[in-house]
Amino acid sequence: MMIGCLGQNRRSAKTNTMTNNRTKTLWLPALVSLTGSMLWRFILQRSFPQSQPLLNHAGLPLAYQLLWLAALPLIGALSVHLSRRAGGDKLTGLMAALSPAIVMIPLWLALATRMSHPSPRQWFGLLCGVLNWIVTPGIALSLGAWPLLRTRTLKNTAKCR
Repeated sequence: MMIGCLGQNRRSAKTNTMTNNRTKTLWLPALVSLTGSMLWRFILQRSFPQSQPLLNHAGLPLAYQLLWLAALPLIGALSVHLSRRAGGDKLTGLMAALSPAIVMIPLWLALATRMSHPSPRQWFGLLCGVLNWIVTPGIALSLGAWPLLRTRTLKNTAKCR
């Protein structure tokens, strides 16, 4: 009877370790990336007057959109740093960095499939939304993440020696 309890405790400890490792290497850095990205966008939207030029998306004129995009490499680098420092591999770090863009994919897919009367103007708006919320931020986040993905984690360096 006691042996059965010890086996269950070992399995439980292993499951908790896997969950904690995934939380530290993926979910917390991804949350930092998503929160930092959206918080910076929110600050820009609240700090500057609203305007209505062509291709104004989400209330940000192009100049302020570029300010938001300029900060994304720093946010991507921070999330990769947190992931790699916690022992995450390259793919986990990249997923954490790209989480703001990844989260938007299902939203824009839903918008694309729910257009009641598709017109060229709606397709153009959808394309602009995908470029503004998925493609361009993904590239900016990747630019910040790339240099940190080439380095080894402390745990991997210790294993190689």
